[in-house]
Amino acid sequence: MLKNQMKDHIKDELKRAKEAGQVTSEKVYETVRAAVADAVAESKGDIEELRPIVKDAVSAAIEGLKDVGVDVKDKV
Repeated sequence: MLKNQMKDHIKDELKRAKEAGQVTSEKVYETVRAAVADAVAESKGDIEELRPIVKDAVSAAIEGLKDVGVDVKDKV
């Protein structure tokens, strides 16, 4: 999963969760975890790529929550 694809996937999932009224810390965690797992699997487990993948995923989650109007302090 490319960086932009991962970010778009996270933002889309959070938008869907917001529309369904299901934005919880657990939902955010599961969304980010799944995106990171997919990206790591595609990078063939190269440990040096892990940190930027996680950083990008968390950044995308925060951006996604802000985009849908969720208070980040309450959900993350």
